[in-house]
Amino acid sequence: MSEPLRPSNSAENKLAPPRLNFWRIAFKVTDEAYDFSRYDQIAIAAEEYDLFSPEIFTGCTFYDLCRIKGHYHRFHEDFVQIYYLQLFADTPFPCNVFVFVEEVAMEQGHFAAEPQPLYILSAPKELKRHIAALAKNKTRKAKTPQNVDLKTIAPDYEIFYCNTPNLIGTPGSLNDLVLSLCCRYLRGSPQQRGSTFGRAHAFVSVADGRGMVFFKQNGFLGLVPQLPSASTLLPLVLLTGYALGAKHSLRYLNRLIGRTICEKLHNSFSLIKRGKRNLRDLSFLYYSVTFFLNQSLLMDTVSTKNRLSQELYQELLTRLEVKHDYQLVKEQIEPLTTLMTQLRIHEVVKAQSSLRFAIVALGFFMVALVVCVCVILGVEPMVRMLNELGILPEGFLNLTNGK
Repeated sequence: MSEPLRPSNSAENKLAPPRLNFWRIAFKVTDEAYDFSRYDQIAIAAEEYDLFSPEIFTGCTFYDLCRIKGHYHRFHEDFVQIYYLQLFADTPFPCNVFVFVEEVAMEQGHFAAEPQPLYILSAPKELKRHIAALAKNKTRKAKTPQNVDLKTIAPDYEIFYCNTPNLIGTPGSLNDLVLSLCCRYLRGSPQQRGSTFGRAHAFVSVADGRGMVFFKQNGFLGLVPQLPSASTLLPLVLLTGYALGAKHSLRYLNRLIGRTICEKLHNSFSLIKRGKRNLRDLSFLYYSVTFFLNQSLLMDTVSTKNRLSQELYQELLTRLEVKHDYQLVKEQIEPLTTLMTQLRIHEVVKAQSSLRFAIVALGFFMVALVVCVCVILGVEPMVRMLNELGILPEGFLNLTNGK
């Protein structure tokens, strides 16, 4: 686990100039997979660290990209800490979250320097190896080629994290200035602040679906009471990253189910003609979605021993509207199951029709076979066989001969 980050300046020193250092945490969700196995994992699976339930660690791995074999070294010069959260790896719909932490400063109600932007590399196919090397941090000092295009991307979520001696944000106070500055950066207006959630003598968060301003009171040890030295920053990062990964995956599932149903219904003739194949495809999608939901959102995420973390996690799910996205997936599953049921009924009717046709064909075949036997052997052997089978009475052959 990384050491708690310590800002260079403290808000408690009233004689210091009006400058405050705090943290900006930027989250970026991606479907691309990276190999960070040589970096240290965040050791939070211990019994004394009651943050997540044990089932979470079967499909999620959290990497500290600033530590290799216990030694700290910046992964990128602009960020003091970078995490990589590998989520839902044992499901058909995995996703990954990059977390970038940088120190920002406020002077006279403004940023001393604007927060660092996030970039994405785009290049021709022949530069894939070079970009992969950059991602694995093997060519840290190598210059980026000129034909590599750097595109600025927006984070999926941002948190401004500030330590403060007083959680009350009266107008004109230091907390109010920080809140106004961060809200202006996140939403374009200091008045658009989101909803407030807090605990006395612990923390206060002002959040919505775009970002959060998190004030932690000095002296509050963290969201994990079992670890006295735990920083609030790391549990907040992990809880937010997991919630963002769940939201990203649910939105992807919603689009995938809707697109699949539309493609199947677009050509109704093909839907019926290839009913067995379409039923197999829809069943595979249904089972994959159900497996993902049972291995991610529907299981107990946060440990029941950590009530404070549970409350904060539920607040994050509400602000990110994860439950709404889950409800949309449930609504999309209903027409999916209806379509599967109709295809099953059609296949059963089709099978029954085939069975009736087979029975009628068998009857015609038996009649033709009887005619052929009678033509070749005569009527008497056939009547004798039917007599032995009990189909004709015993005296039928004598009656025939008598006539």
